[in-house]
Amino acid sequence: AVSPAVVSAAASGEVAELRVRGPLRVHIVLTGDEIRRTGPLREGQTRDSLGPVLPDLVRWCGATVVGEGHLRDTADGFDALFTGTDADAIVIVGATGGGAADQLRGALTRAGAQVVVERVRCKPGGSQVAATLPDGRAVLGLPGNPVAAVSTLLVMLPAIADGRTLRTPTIPVTA
Repeated sequence: AVSPAVVSAAASGEVAELRVRGPLRVHIVLTGDEIRRTGPLREGQTRDSLGPVLPDLVRWCGATVVGEGHLRDTADGFDALFTGTDADAIVIVGATGGGAADQLRGALTRAGAQVVVERVRCKPGGSQVAATLPDGRAVLGLPGNPVAAVSTLLVMLPAIADGRTLRTPTIPVTA
């Protein structure tokens, strides 16, 4: 991070320009025909409890939100998303499982993405996926369960931000 101490040290050394990276620019996408952001719920719908808090959580992870959206359960929605944003990372909530409406994994295959984390052994949250698109952008697929989505984001996004910005990871607090 370019702190006042870094600026002062650079000025003391007569360094007029610094090359820096970051912060990580993130595009957030919620998925699912059943997700309702506003208005009364209809039968089979679920209130969007993550959309209002995800931008704050992304910023807490040291990244900047540059876009937000909602994708319906269609076969080509992710294809358009991958070509429609130039964010450094795309954080997607839902569509990571193996159900008929879960289109993310197929879209990653079509895009030629390299899957880095296929799944993890935990419940809820085992369906998470992390991948790199051919152009280097990161894709983080969060499970649809709100608790699993938040916990996955708080573990995985800081690691992505650290790697992409060459930031030194913080020392974990243990007790």
